[in-house]
Amino acid sequence: MTRILTIVHIEDEYREFLDIVLFVKTVLEDLWEDKSGEIISVTNKILAESKSVPQSWVVYELSQTPVERQTLSGDTIRYMFVRDKSVPPEALAFLSSDGIFILDVLRPVEGKTSLGISVTDSLEAISPYITSDDRVVLFTAHQGNGLDDSVGSRFRKISKENRGELEEFLSLAVHRSMADG
Repeated sequence: MTRILTIVHIEDEYREFLDIVLFVKTVLEDLWEDKSGEIISVTNKILAESKSVPQSWVVYELSQTPVERQTLSGDTIRYMFVRDKSVPPEALAFLSSDGIFILDVLRPVEGKTSLGISVTDSLEAISPYITSDDRVVLFTAHQGNGLDDSVGSRFRKISKENRGELEEFLSLAVHRSMADG
């Protein structure tokens, strides 16, 4: 059985996203190496991307190299970066039923130089695709009360200062989705 896990990262800073993609690639290689007893190489390729400048969305696919697909299943992880508050229809085509969502909480306010909480717009846009509240992470540098006022305690909040907690969350999500079978 082929599985696809999609991680949607709604984030205004592309560099925040790139480091995490490389972390997920390492987790996947380790997982598949443990399963097969062989060294497994994971290919990271762009499936689709916007044509806008700066990049407004991109979908990466992490999968085994074609030669090694005979050893393990064709399981893949799609890691999607979205700069806007909501996932555009072109990118939604790559969303699997097994989805994880990482939402940057503080984002530039349109027409201003300040930051504001925009998580409610993002949550509204992805709500039809959320299968469980524990599959949504609010990734934030915001320490004030505005976040609690807007979403309460429904979703897990991880501080950007505690990147290890996000990596642990993603590692467990990858293992849950890909380890069986």
